[in-house]
Amino acid sequence: MGIWASLFYINSFMNHPQFTRFEEFYFIMNQINLSGKKIYYYLFFLTDAIWAITLLTFFRRLLKTIRKYSSFSHIKDIVITVFTVFMVAAYLSDLFEGFIYVFGCNVNFNDVCGLLKTTVNIKKGLYGFTGVIFLYGIYKYWSSIRKGDHYVINDHRKSIRIFLRSSFLSLLFVAIVALLLTQIPQGKTIVIDLLDRPRNLFGVYLLLCFLALILSHYPAYFEARRKEIRDLVDWKIITKGFLGWFPRLTGLGVVYYTLKDENKNPFDKLAKIFRHHLGGLMFIAFLFILFYTGQQAYEGFKLHPALSLFVFFISILFYDYLRKKSNNPKSWFIAFAVFAGVSIIASVWVVAAAGWSRGSLYLTSLAAIALLGLYITFRIFRKDLFGKSNRSLVIVFSIFGFLSLALIVFANVNLSYPIRHLNAVSILLLYIVIFYGFIAVLVKHIQLYNEKNIEEIPGKYGIKKRFSWWRYVLPTVPFFLLLWLLIVNSFPNKLHYMKKIPEKSSGDVMKIEDFGDYIEKADSTSDQFPYYFLATSYGGGLMANLWAMLVYNEIQRTTSGRFLKSTINMSGNSGGTIGLGNYANLWTYNGHFKEEVKADSIIPQIEGVGNFNHLSIDLTYLFGWDMIRELIPFISRKEGRDRSYEAMKRYAELTGDKNAVSLHDRSYRQHWKYIFDENGYYPSLTFSTTSIDGQLGNVFSLKTADHNEIFRGIYNVLDTELCDTVGSVSYYQALSASNRFPIFSPIASIKGEGHFVDGGYYDNSGLMNSLEFLNYLFTEAVITDSSKVRYVIVENSKSHYIQYLLGEWIDRYKKEKKEGEIPAIVKTVTKVDKVSRHLKERIKNEFDSTVFIHLPHRFTYDDVVNTFHGDPINPFTVQKIIDCNNEWMRQAIDSAIENKIYDKKWGIVESPLARILSEPAVRYQRAMVEYHPLVRRQVQQIGKWFGNKSAGESEEFESKCCEQILDGNFSDILRCNNEGIVCSDCK
Repeated sequence: MGIWASLFYINSFMNHPQFTRFEEFYFIMNQINLSGKKIYYYLFFLTDAIWAITLLTFFRRLLKTIRKYSSFSHIKDIVITVFTVFMVAAYLSDLFEGFIYVFGCNVNFNDVCGLLKTTVNIKKGLYGFTGVIFLYGIYKYWSSIRKGDHYVINDHRKSIRIFLRSSFLSLLFVAIVALLLTQIPQGKTIVIDLLDRPRNLFGVYLLLCFLALILSHYPAYFEARRKEIRDLVDWKIITKGFLGWFPRLTGLGVVYYTLKDENKNPFDKLAKIFRHHLGGLMFIAFLFILFYTGQQAYEGFKLHPALSLFVFFISILFYDYLRKKSNNPKSWFIAFAVFAGVSIIASVWVVAAAGWSRGSLYLTSLAAIALLGLYITFRIFRKDLFGKSNRSLVIVFSIFGFLSLALIVFANVNLSYPIRHLNAVSILLLYIVIFYGFIAVLVKHIQLYNEKNIEEIPGKYGIKKRFSWWRYVLPTVPFFLLLWLLIVNSFPNKLHYMKKIPEKSSGDVMKIEDFGDYIEKADSTSDQFPYYFLATSYGGGLMANLWAMLVYNEIQRTTSGRFLKSTINMSGNSGGTIGLGNYANLWTYNGHFKEEVKADSIIPQIEGVGNFNHLSIDLTYLFGWDMIRELIPFISRKEGRDRSYEAMKRYAELTGDKNAVSLHDRSYRQHWKYIFDENGYYPSLTFSTTSIDGQLGNVFSLKTADHNEIFRGIYNVLDTELCDTVGSVSYYQALSASNRFPIFSPIASIKGEGHFVDGGYYDNSGLMNSLEFLNYLFTEAVITDSSKVRYVIVENSKSHYIQYLLGEWIDRYKKEKKEGEIPAIVKTVTKVDKVSRHLKERIKNEFDSTVFIHLPHRFTYDDVVNTFHGDPINPFTVQKIIDCNNEWMRQAIDSAIENKIYDKKWGIVESPLARILSEPAVRYQRAMVEYHPLVRRQVQQIGKWFGNKSAGESEEFESKCCEQILDGNFSDILRCNNEGIVCSDCK
């Protein structure tokens, strides 16, 4: 059935034979007939009819079989009879549902939609009751089985409790890895970046194996604290050899346990099996994100993420087979060791040769499965192959743990190393090893020093006797750590404070009046300002950073460098702020383009900035050096040298400011004036941040006498009195204040001003600052002709792109979707673009000439429904637009491949909201800005305002429908679908 369903796929609206949008039944059937995939439609329901009765019959026979071995009367004939009745009713409803799907167009039903909906609901209810009866029968069977004086099911409950208690920490860390890699938007781009780094990939293999072992092994140490086991194990510490010198000095070292009676294992057997499978979940989580990333990047990718669960099921069966029937452990282990070794070498070699590709993805998945098999064989046969003692294994764990700690310490000391060489997955796994190891070591030592059956640990050094005071100290560590966290908040900490730089003279900065005078003079004496442009860039992480740089550089190229000279203000938020700030530096430090501009020359630098590994800085310092300085505030001697500072330092260097003057020595306004002077002119820059009390703040590149007169109700975060001078934060620190999205980025603190977070919390567009500044220019008569005002708004969000493409049309043709009270409140509170939407509508109404340049995204019918919170009345019109959008993207990617900008092996790697993009995602954005027809038309429009009519001409489309959508004309397509006609233009 899964095969027929995948072969049937037509588009995102008709993606399964059992479609659920029953009200469009006749339209969907018409499209199925035209698609040429009707055979798969029939085969699906034929297979469904056979599969359903087969499965139900199997369940019935199973109930009849286990009835013979049950001592409970409840499982006898009455249960079988009730199950049979519901089984037959459920199957008949299933058959009737299939009949309607297949013959609904041929049979004259009065209301096929209502009939099908009712049948499906009845079928679900009957199958639900059938399943409940079956599970009841299984439960009664297991409840009736006895083992000696106990019922087996009660033993299972006990085993599950033991497993959950002893493995809670392991379960927590497995969940953290799985959620971070699969649920955050940047999960897939982390994997793509990983498969561009062969040494990192090899390291991740090692870390996965190591983590799987410790997560499944150390819960046994936690279980050893149970009352039933305490008297049956001996706790020991290594005091001899090289590993023994530290315990002899401190009483802390490598702790392990042994059984007093090797022939009697007191540990719960079922809990042990569960723990072994818990380690296997590490590989399953890795497989899941690999398959998920493949599906996102490649059309027709065959490995569905759900397949990882099937692999886990197979691993359980394989584990059970080896545990019960295998008599040759050495052969199994060697076979999987060779299989894993060959798979690892092959995948690392392909990644080194080709980077991210289908081949590297398939081979990495194969290597993960091979390592899962190797892990299972090792777990089952460890004692047979390597001896029964835990000593050697714990020593290996300790050495690996110390190596992991050493690598993390080196990464924190030399931050260039993780930026260039460590993928986020590697850093995350290293920290999990360290934190888990710390907790496990603490628990083991507590158990060691509280052992009551012996007075001292065996051995001539008498560790227990000389260091018995540890029994009182170690259990208090968590309490004192929590207490210290509460106390440390009262101490001053300079870690997140931004250094303020004095602005000693008026020549350091430009006054707003002087800027206005320049505009008036240039407007009257030259053609510098044919129009007054105001440019804004939305937030959106590194995606917004790169998109802003690429778009404005493309506009510069299209207008032969005249756009920036005609722009009076550029404003942004969050990632958009970083993009505009980086672009100003790139434009200035890479040629001082006062003459004719060659925008193409800085594209390599733009790509380098866009591919910057921001996430590795965040993760390395978040759990490392920044966390230590949070806990010990006294060592933060220099202001603001946190992870955000380090990222800004790299940005300054990447944009050409090799000595990071724009971070260390020049204030925001001083550096902007340097940019202005070097270029002969540069637009004013205004960026937002949000105070923790909810007030919008901003940084403005011009000196104002009364900030609130211009930006009404917007807090000025730059001006702070320093004795007889004014102090202001540096250029890149000011940019950083707009891009602080906790938890990855810390809160920005400016002494005398307050604490600030990401500007996107208030207004993610930057439009409020722009409008306030424009209003000032109108008030002061710097600008007198509003018809010359032009807005360029750069956006990157998928939902905004869908709204832009469909919004004006779909709002008139939408069926509202019901929302619950709690989801409605949550969605309303978490939306960060409420103010931005109002401002966009205001600009569209006040100024006729506004260009919106969106980052194109692929999207599905469900994305449209989720964006507009309702189903469109004309779904086929929507699906046609979706198909055209996806076709535009394929054409853009194909053109980029033809021009050597993009690589075919990458698939389509879209940029997510992330702190890392990867090279394919960077090149994807470049392909969109240079070849996507919608973006080309928008850029072309700006070029035409400067008299460049041929700039950015896009290729003509063969499909008239795509052209109509591109022009915003849906009428012909709407007519075709309303009349049920599938004309040649709408196929």
